[in-house]
Amino acid sequence: MRGPFRYQAAGGDCFPTTMVNALAALYPFPRLPSLVIQRVYQYALDDVSLSCGTTDDAGRFLCGWLNAFRKGGIRVKAEFLEGKDVSLRPRGHVARHLGHGGVASVDVQSPGGARHSLLLLRLDAKWAWFWDPRYRVRAVRAAPHVEVLHPAKPEEPNRRILRTWLEGARSRPFALGPLKTRCAILLSR
Repeated sequence: MRGPFRYQAAGGDCFPTTMVNALAALYPFPRLPSLVIQRVYQYALDDVSLSCGTTDDAGRFLCGWLNAFRKGGIRVKAEFLEGKDVSLRPRGHVARHLGHGGVASVDVQSPGGARHSLLLLRLDAKWAWFWDPRYRVRAVRAAPHVEVLHPAKPEEPNRRILRTWLEGARSRPFALGPLKTRCAILLSR
C-alpha cells in the first residue's frame, strides 16, 4: 500500500514535501525507513532568505545521500538536473525516466514569482501530470494551460499543465522558466 501524497505544512517547504511524496510514490508505506524522511527535512530548508526554501546545493547533497543509502531493500537512484537538461522533449531524458517508472521533483515558477517544487508523475502528448503540494483554499485563477484536477485523490495527480506552457523559457506561473534557473531531481528504485 502506498501512502497518500502530502501537502505542505508551511509556505517554504514545497521541496521536502515533494521529495517525501516522490519516495512515497516509489515505495510502499511500511517499507520506507523514517531515517530517509528525517534526512530529507534535515538537508532541505537551508535557504535563509525571505523565501525560506531549499537551495540547489542542498538538493544536490540530498541526491548524493539518497544514492548512498542502502537499508532494508531500499535503494533510491537520484539524479540532479539543471539548465538545458531540464527538458520534457518526447524522447528526452526526463520523459524516458518517467516511462521506466521513475518520478521527478521539478521546480516551476510560482504565481508569486518564486520557484515551487511539484512532483511530476507522468507525461502524455499534451499534458504533464503533477502532484502540487501547495494546498490552496482558493484555486489559482483558471487558465487553459493549467488545470486543477477535481476531486483530488491523495495518491493521484492533482494538477496538469500543458507541456507547451510548461516548457516556456519566460518567468510565468507554472512554467519551467529561464534555462539558467531550471532544476529537477529524477528519482527511481
